[in-house]
Amino acid sequence: MNVYLLQAVASPVKHAEVKRQIRRFIVESGLKPGDRLPTEQHIAYAIGVSRTAVREGLRSLEALGVIEARQGDGRYIRAFNFDAILDNLPYSLAVDPHPVRELLEVREALELSFIERAMSLLTADDVEALRLILRTMGEKARSQGYFIEEDMSFHRAIFARLGNTVLSKTLNAFWVLLQRLLDQPRLRARDPQQVYERHVEILAAIEAGDAGRAREALRVHFDDIRRRLDDSTRASG
Repeated sequence: MNVYLLQAVASPVKHAEVKRQIRRFIVESGLKPGDRLPTEQHIAYAIGVSRTAVREGLRSLEALGVIEARQGDGRYIRAFNFDAILDNLPYSLAVDPHPVRELLEVREALELSFIERAMSLLTADDVEALRLILRTMGEKARSQGYFIEEDMSFHRAIFARLGNTVLSKTLNAFWVLLQRLLDQPRLRARDPQQVYERHVEILAAIEAGDAGRAREALRVHFDDIRRRLDDSTRASG
């Protein structure tokens, strides 16, 4: 690992520049998730700044999810994820349904695009797992309970066999974000049974091997969520 890839930072110290230098060093050194960064002392010496400045730059990268600190063992490159985005979700998204609607459109487009290939890869065990998830959803719906976790697990299970890590993490990020917002009382489904029945139709299409029917079932499901958002907007307007 060549710390001399780092370049001196002109005075006065700009924390943004320190952060930029460290990011450039990560890329040009070919560091991968799980690789360890040089110590604060080595970075500070190479850049020509104080350890305090380096520490601030590293903390910024930690906040972005680029690196992680391991107690007593230094800092390491972190695997790609959306945790930083979700953890720093602006409060405005929680009260403004418009960005939520846009996120919903992106998630819908992804699921509709991949559903046919995802269906072709599902095994009998996968379909049985979907049935079990749906059974729990039905039990909760009959008691007017909400089933966020089962809903998320149902959609995850459909696309898991694709083995597309970026797709999985992207869908999961959209899902977690939307569910954090839809979990608000004003956005919850008034009829859990209806939501359950939408998923029954999705699974029926999958079992029939009918991709067109599955896409239509997904569209109806997303239309229901959009109506819920529109109703909440009118109610709060």
